[in-house]
Amino acid sequence: MVLLGGYRGNFWEVLCQALAPGRESPPSQSLARALVESGALVLLLDGINEVQDSDLQRRLVTEINALTAPAAPTARSLWIVSGRVQDYEQSRLRLEYLEARRWELQPLTADLIYQYLASAFGDAQGLVLYRELGQNLREVCTRPLLLSMVFAVYQQTGRVSTGRGVLYRQFVGLLLRWGDERAVDSEIRAQLAVFLPEPLTDERYAAMAEQALSALAAAMVTTLSEWGTAMEYVAAGLTTATAASRERVANLLLESLVRRGVLQRDTFHRVHFFHHTVQEYFQARRLIGVPASELIPAGGIPAKRREAIIFLAGLLPDPAPLVERALEFDLALAFEMLHDLPRPVPQLSRRLAELLWERIRLGSVTGNQRRVARLFQRVAAQRGQSVEELAACYTGFRLHPQCKKFHIVKRKNSALYANRTNDTQHQCKELTQIIRRHRRKKEEKEHNQKPRNRQLRKQKHKRHR
Repeated sequence: MVLLGGYRGNFWEVLCQALAPGRESPPSQSLARALVESGALVLLLDGINEVQDSDLQRRLVTEINALTAPAAPTARSLWIVSGRVQDYEQSRLRLEYLEARRWELQPLTADLIYQYLASAFGDAQGLVLYRELGQNLREVCTRPLLLSMVFAVYQQTGRVSTGRGVLYRQFVGLLLRWGDERAVDSEIRAQLAVFLPEPLTDERYAAMAEQALSALAAAMVTTLSEWGTAMEYVAAGLTTATAASRERVANLLLESLVRRGVLQRDTFHRVHFFHHTVQEYFQARRLIGVPASELIPAGGIPAKRREAIIFLAGLLPDPAPLVERALEFDLALAFEMLHDLPRPVPQLSRRLAELLWERIRLGSVTGNQRRVARLFQRVAAQRGQSVEELAACYTGFRLHPQCKKFHIVKRKNSALYANRTNDTQHQCKELTQIIRRHRRKKEEKEHNQKPRNRQLRKQKHKRHR
């Protein structure tokens, strides 16, 4: 596995490091190239979305495209590239020769979530916990990492988190207290106390650790950082230590956080968060207090900051100004924010539904814009309504007589919708024609199957005789 978070502009460098895990001297780049050209390797490039610098990401995609071109000798090996779908789509950079064989991992279903909880706590307690999760947190639990975090928090505290941001705060708090009963870093804590003007209590240690992690997450360009560079980032963000002792305190803090599992260190003395989303969570903490107009400019937000801003909405005491700003420029972002809030805000959810329905009513939802209708469906599900019930909240809505339900009719790469009564007659006529063609094809298929069914019945009758 090749972790792309350590990419600095040379793919062969990160590949050589991956070929020799645990060794300080990686193989030469010429040997790595020869192995790839021989076709003997299966290369799993993990985390293309974790290269957050736009120039580095463009350079990486260019390198991968050149190496996977059918005429290139390096294409003899098997190449697999993984990453987060939304970041990949938003970057608009395409893996030209791998795109045709693209697979998307599906989230965990409700029955799998229940089975996991029931196997951990028993059927009765698992069912109680599943019901306590609520609709929003159940959707959060469709990701295996977050489901395991919910399990850990509930196991230690007996409480269910109210949102994703709260869940990360509680889970990080557990890690910062992990090993206290065994004094896993008692000597480091003792050394830290020497450089601080006040006694190092558990609360002060947790506050200083979160301050250091926020500074580190905000300064890192990728998901991996050299130890010395990470020390500089942490030292620059520390305010509790004196200027003369900040580097020493930063080094001790990093060592303590590695022992507790919040950070991880590889054999090349590079540090990274135990998961990319934890880094984004601490980036969000760093953004608290920044005006909404700066966080969400009119031109849109870059892909590398999107998850951090979604996290931020769940951390703010009053997320309304940030969500209202997103409603002006990015409805998908506003939906993700509302989905992450620890408590529902009905007026904002209603406003989002109105804006989505307005775009559907105006007939602008075609082709790649089908996601607007998908969002409308998800908003209805979150509000505990069917799509028809939510659409009926708006004046003038009536389903076309040929439509049994509000639904999306796909035709090639476009979509038509059953909209308000002031839709053009052309749309309604075209929709009716599509439904009729679908019925005609279905009838023809059934008619063609009848002779085959008769033949099968005759054969079965002969066997019985």
